[in-house]
Formats: sequence, C-alpha cells, structure tokens
Amino acid sequence: MEKFLETDFWTALIKSSQEWLINELPGLLIILIVFFASFKIIRFLLKRLKKTLTKRADRSDKKDSIESEKRINTLTSISHGIIKIILWVMLIMIVLQKFGFGEDNDTLN
Repeated sequence: MEKFLETDFWTALIKSSQEWLINELPGLLIILIVFFASFKIIRFLLKRLKKTLTKRADRSDKKDSIESEKRINTLTSISHGIIKIILWVMLIMIVLQKFGFGEDNDTLN
C-alpha cells in the first residue's frame, strides 16, 4: 500500500502508459479498422454470392425455386456465422497478444 503513495510509482506508471500508447495503440487501431473492413467485405461478397446462386437456381429449376432459395439462405447464413466466429477469435487473440498475454514466460520453470 505504501508504494502507491510514492511519487516514483506514479511517474513510472505514467511513463510506461505513455510508451504503451505510443507503441501499441496505433497497431490496435489499425487491427480494428482492418477487422471491421473485413466484416463489410465479407458481407458484400456473401450478398453477391447469394444473388448469383439465386439466379442460377431460378434458371436451372423453376419448380423448386422457393426451396432452393431457402437452402441458399441457410448456407450463406451459416457461412457468414462461421466466418464471423473465425474473425472474432482472431481479433481476440491478436488483442490479447498486444496486451502481453500468451507470451512465453520462463517464470514457471
């Protein structure tokens, strides 16, 4: 408790916080921008794929167009969900690594 009252503790904390903001924050912001841009790109590509598959299904089989549209909707929504999960897991792992988790520490040996 006494170390929290010392000025050396607070100056070191401020200095390390400034260094972290300068060194790590820009990388995190770029990662977040790329992450959300990839979400938009994935959504756009899946909409285009859905539209293309629906047109092909309408041309090939006029009888089951409703059923094929349901199948296409199901497959694209499953694909979108899987891709979202993969992107979220990647983002969480990268952010945790930026915060220092997951680094090899030999303190346990």
